[in-house]
Amino acid sequence: MRDCFVAENFALDLRRVKISYVEQSPRFKDTFFTKYSFPFSFYMDKDLRTTIGNYTSLNVTNLSGKHQGYHVVEGKIHKGTLEILEVQGNLVQAQIDSGFEELPNFEKKLAELPFERVKVNNIYSHANEVCRKKYPEVAYNFPRVIYNKHKSDEKGWERFNQFINDRQNGQFVVNETTPHVNRNIMHPMPYLLHVLTVGFSDAGYKLAGDILEDEDFKQRVIFSINEDFSSSADQKTDIRIRSSEYESFVDNTYYFNKEIPINYVGKYQLYGLLSVGGKGKIKISVNGFSIYESTTLDANLLINFDNNTRGGVLKIEIWVQNSTQITYFDGTLQKRIYIDNGSKTFEIHNFNEINLQNNVPDITFGELVTQLKNWKNYDLEIIGNKVFMNRVKPWVSQLVDFRPFEIEQPTRVFNHKRSFHLSFVELDNYPLNSVFIDQNEIKMNKSTGQETTSLKINAYCLPVETYRGVPTAAIKKDDTSVLGLIYYNGLYEGDNLAQNPAGLHLPEILSIWADWFKMRIDSSELKWSFICKKNAIRHINIRDTLYAYGQKLWIKEITKNVIDQQMYQVELVTEIVK
Repeated sequence: MRDCFVAENFALDLRRVKISYVEQSPRFKDTFFTKYSFPFSFYMDKDLRTTIGNYTSLNVTNLSGKHQGYHVVEGKIHKGTLEILEVQGNLVQAQIDSGFEELPNFEKKLAELPFERVKVNNIYSHANEVCRKKYPEVAYNFPRVIYNKHKSDEKGWERFNQFINDRQNGQFVVNETTPHVNRNIMHPMPYLLHVLTVGFSDAGYKLAGDILEDEDFKQRVIFSINEDFSSSADQKTDIRIRSSEYESFVDNTYYFNKEIPINYVGKYQLYGLLSVGGKGKIKISVNGFSIYESTTLDANLLINFDNNTRGGVLKIEIWVQNSTQITYFDGTLQKRIYIDNGSKTFEIHNFNEINLQNNVPDITFGELVTQLKNWKNYDLEIIGNKVFMNRVKPWVSQLVDFRPFEIEQPTRVFNHKRSFHLSFVELDNYPLNSVFIDQNEIKMNKSTGQETTSLKINAYCLPVETYRGVPTAAIKKDDTSVLGLIYYNGLYEGDNLAQNPAGLHLPEILSIWADWFKMRIDSSELKWSFICKKNAIRHINIRDTLYAYGQKLWIKEITKNVIDQQMYQVELVTEIVK
């Protein structure tokens, strides 16, 4: 199979292009899947100008700088991106990034993952059953969390108990409805391993490896809250559908389609005047589910509905014949509010539905996996249809004989000046320890220099504090882009109290990293370059342990420079494993 880049409407032959492919090992980086090419040049011919775009003309605009497609190299097919960097005459300089197919949903927000939505008869009684269980028997839970950011003199918070998932005398506290009183927020929190399982399954893989039995992570739920219920209490959306705004005209029937985004979870009201005249019908749906249908096209509408999805959609469809009206609908979409002592305030509604998409932080799936990698030095390897998340261990078992590619005098680089700094996200009035490590010392909370390799974990475990006599989880970072973890292992002392066993912060996690950092500091790099046939090293994997020069070597970076259709000039950077 020839080396090439194939897009939807063109194929770029790379067999005679002098291109350099680079791959870096994730063992030595704080990210995954690092494959790219150095900039390379090719000539734009007539066929390419027609298919890829006429980059050689100064008069052509709106050319795409990037082209998605598939990169074929060494007989393997990788999803990739061809980026056009610059053009001079017919000479084009470009670059290819590839390897993205390994986890195609790394850029998906957690809220976009396909979590199952569960309808329940009563959220309070459902939570009372679930809170007695733990993972993997249940995928989410309801630990109690201190939520005292609002004072009792704030509108809407006067009788709030200042706990999320507040449970008293063996029952979850219920919000009153006539009149509405905000007492409790029912907030299901997904278990971390459930989110990982759903995320990898969404990419077509089954999760396996050490992570599944990691006692530090196994009973941790993810905490994140966004006050949707109060943030949009006064917002209105005016909706107007005019006769000139039809989308299509088929069989003497005009079709109108109006979609209105609903950005917040809550109870809503749609009201307004429907005045169409003529024959036809109207259909109103929310997130694909019909909430109103009628063949009566002249009416005052007042429709109440629930939206339990961030990024929901209200859709109004009208089919009409022979109407002379100008405005068919003139109305308003508004979050339902109530009046308390003459003032508008919000309602907290605890829906009888579990929708975990509402209860995850505003981060991507890739960011979540990367935080765990950096937290406990996890690697990620794809074998068949499984994703293995195993701890990186500074020892090896199977070796690949690389002695045929030795040269006489490789370059050895000593790492005794290496230093590392491990830290966590900065919290609100709750400092977390950091650690500095070099050849001479291990020092807590020491400032670092520019040459230090920094590893920052944008996450934390919610500590346990006692508030109003209740010892449970306390929020220390009011930021939906930060990963917060709560340990919940079922009822504790008969109640839904969170815990926080030691092990995921410093100095405890130093025991996880100590051997790894020590090996990185005490070891040295071995670099050399050689020429070989392409087929000779096609089987080499970036995670392989090589045996050469009487040493066990981990590949840190490999660069393959194309000489011609048959040969590579290879530049190899390795690290001696002790």
